[in-house]
Amino acid sequence: MKVLVVDDDIVSRMVLMHLIDNCGSYEIVEADDGADAWSKLEQGLAPAIVFCDLRMPRLSGMELLERVKALPALAAMPFVLVTSANDGDTLRQASALGADGYIVKPFDPAQVRSQLARLAEPVSLPEAESIDAAGMAAADADIEFDAYLKSDADLKPDAGIKPDADLKPDADLKPDADIKSGADAGADRERLPDEVESPCATAARLGINAGRLLVYLNGFQTQLGAARNELPALLAGGDEPAARARIGRLHTGGATLGLHAVARHLAVLSADPLDAGVIGSALDSSLRAVARQIESAERLAH
Repeated sequence: MKVLVVDDDIVSRMVLMHLIDNCGSYEIVEADDGADAWSKLEQGLAPAIVFCDLRMPRLSGMELLERVKALPALAAMPFVLVTSANDGDTLRQASALGADGYIVKPFDPAQVRSQLARLAEPVSLPEAESIDAAGMAAADADIEFDAYLKSDADLKPDAGIKPDADLKPDADLKPDADIKSGADAGADRERLPDEVESPCATAARLGINAGRLLVYLNGFQTQLGAARNELPALLAGGDEPAARARIGRLHTGGATLGLHAVARHLAVLSADPLDAGVIGSALDSSLRAVARQIESAERLAH
């Protein structure tokens, strides 16, 4: 049974693919973003279910959902949105377009397992009956989805997987002596404190081995390196919303991989007025912190 995973964030995509793999015998196909996914679908890919990130460049999850549900050949295909925001209006729009479910970042394995069990069960009915069954399943899913929309609390990940409160860019993360805001913050972010989850604990929490954790960490390091070059260009071009979205995705990656200091500093960074110099210093420090964690994970792997 094929499962399509769509996310431009390599770490999130790899983590979700691994969680799906742990749920059963699935053939997992990955797409770099919505445009890549649409290209694969146009070429004949017919997955049993799609897990798709909401916010992506080129073609967003919402835009891909709209295209899929508008095409009769694909409309019955279960479509699960992946989101890191408790944006009720956005999810109501997704429900109206035909989304069959949602999961929240950072990922809870139980949420992934539940969506697969509910939406990706094999159907052995004749074609006409299968379409009717799919329609009934979609109607049931709409009821569940609408019920969820009545409560923002349901959008939050379970306690066992969510990052702790220090990772949220809220009042608890106001800059202090160690995390200053503004132009003077660069020097203070030059060295991040070694506040990380041990590689062993991260691997156990995600249900992976040290080798897989190394793949994730190296992928995150690549993301940080790319952002180091691309974020200043976004700011120079006046595209601050895209820069903030990019920082938000890096924050999610850091939190997922147990890089608490990196995630916290990125959260505070996104709350400040964006400054290319400060961003560069913060990302340089984050890259050094990830490099240290990779060294620790390599020792664990060997």
